[in-house]
Amino acid sequence: SGIFLKIKIMYLVTNKNTGKVEPIGSIKSVAKFTGVKVDKLYEQFSRKKNTEFDTENFTIEKKQLLIAKRK
Repeated sequence: SGIFLKIKIMYLVTNKNTGKVEPIGSIKSVAKFTGVKVDKLYEQFSRKKNTEFDTENFTIEKKQLLIAKRK
């Protein structure tokens, strides 16, 4: 039985006022949580290839999560 790695993209959303960090699994969910338009998030993270984006209230970081699984 071998081990293989799966890469999953996730977003860490930090509330600048409270310091609370929320891990979120999709751009659509980030948009709903932060109030930032989906198109703006796709522009930042897909088209511009940014890994971090700041708004007035949030810092949003794109992260790669490696998941190890056994076959």
